[in-house]
Parts: sequence; C-alpha cells; structure tokens
Amino acid sequence: YGEKNLIYCSVQGMDATRTGNHVTYQNLGYAAVGEKDGSQSENLLAVRDFLASARLDCRIPEDIRHHQWSKMMLNTGINQVTAVYGTTYGGVMSDPKLAALTRAAMKEVQAVAEPEGVHLTDEEIDDWLKLVASLAPDGTSSMCQDTRSRRKTEVGLFGGTTVHLGRRHHIPTPVNDELVKRIHEIEASWE
Repeated sequence: YGEKNLIYCSVQGMDATRTGNHVTYQNLGYAAVGEKDGSQSENLLAVRDFLASARLDCRIPEDIRHHQWSKMMLNTGINQVTAVYGTTYGGVMSDPKLAALTRAAMKEVQAVAEPEGVHLTDEEIDDWLKLVASLAPDGTSSMCQDTRSRRKTEVGLFGGTTVHLGRRHHIPTPVNDELVKRIHEIEASWE
C-alpha cells in the first residue's frame, strides 16, 4: 500500500466479549485514527467521515503514535494479567496484588517507550486503570478470552515487544518476562 496510504489506528474503550460468533459489550469504545506526522490528509478525513457515517465514534488525536503506545501499555498490563490469572476486569481491580502487577507491567512499557521517543506518563497509567474500572466487571480482555478458548494469543505484540525493547535498550523487564513465560506455558499446555 505504501507509507503514503497508511492510516494509523488504535481502538479502545470497549469491553467486547466474544463467545463463538456472538459478541456482547457494555461499552462500544472508539477508534482513534491519525497520520504518522500529525497532519490531517484527505485520506484521513475520508476515513473519519466514513466511520462517522456508520455511527462509529472516531477521533483524531494530536499524536497517533503516542496514542498507540499508550494503548499498548494498557494491553500489556491488563491483557496479560487477566490471561495468566484467568480473571475479569473486576477481578483485577478488586485484587490489590493483580492491580499492582498490571501497573508494574505497564510501568515497564513506559520505561522502554522513552528511548523509542515516546513519553508515557504515570497519569496515563492511572487514567487507563480508571477506564478498566469502568468496564463491565465480569468482562474479560481479548487475551483472556483467547486462553479460555485455547486460541493463540497476542502475547508477542504486547509483552513480547516490551521484553524485546527492554533487551535492546538494556532496561530490565522482569514482570513482562514472567507474564510472557506464563502465557507461553498456557499455550504449550494445549498441544
């Protein structure tokens, strides 16, 4: 497609649960779209208008790359913890140990993002955890849904990326190392 035709996107704020071919949700969420350089091209505005015509909430943040990193930070924490412990959003938020583990995994993403030129803040972590607390308490992350259904997970995209960048930048990632290991063990147990 070429870089000039690429629109970056991050979808967030939803709590969809898939069971077979049935999807339920309490919060629909929204799509954030943007150009890598922050411009608002004709293509970007066409995507925004198309999504709006389908009555889907679409937003254009100032910095889509930062937006994507921030979402990865959330997914790295909440998805892996819910998958490893087989719990819900409410289960994480009501258990201080799991909430702290989620935050610690997110802090490691924050650390590896900095040398990549992305500054993620503690306030963003707090905001994400508030968002998780607002989701359906019996809802589960996509990764937890995958482990429950014995589907290959996205652990490589979240914890795997964090661990890889930690090694590249000589930043320790012990929480993500352990979560990735545990998810690989879960996946291996299905064979």
